[in-house]
Amino acid sequence: MRKSLAFITLLAGSVQALEFKTEPLGTLKVGGAVTLYGMHTSNRVGADKENRYDVGSALLNLSKAPKPLGFNLTAGAYSLPVVGVGINRTWDSTGLFSALPVAYLEYAPTKELSLQAGKLPTIIGYESAFTYTNNHIQQGLVWNMQPVVSNCLRLTYKTDLHKARRERRLLHSEH
Repeated sequence: MRKSLAFITLLAGSVQALEFKTEPLGTLKVGGAVTLYGMHTSNRVGADKENRYDVGSALLNLSKAPKPLGFNLTAGAYSLPVVGVGINRTWDSTGLFSALPVAYLEYAPTKELSLQAGKLPTIIGYESAFTYTNNHIQQGLVWNMQPVVSNCLRLTYKTDLHKARRERRLLHSEH
């Protein structure tokens, strides 16, 4: 049996986030990404179609640097294509971490020390959850073994030479 796979992606977005100065909060950054993809396969798996066209990511990010209190919110829709697994529609993938996959507060009393709490992206593994930040667009087979988003507390201490992080899960809902 002949197998073929073609994966084409289109990325549209700003390289740099827009900055807005607000009176009560300080400087807010607004950014995001929109990606579209088309795929053809002759070796369908699960819910795969021979041809699929969909939104890879449609995400909006709002953040404030911790001076000393900050936050990060990422909302929207996303697809999670994984090698060897059927590719679901974007809306079906979005249900995995919800339409608000990243949401946390950060307190940084000094430039060396910070504490983050909320729904945080992983610090484990090479691959990112979102296709526009993932070097390979599709996640590899190890993808299903790493935590991607955790409800946790994260303490970070860094110097010019070293960085140390410690996480503690808040809920048993790690994905």
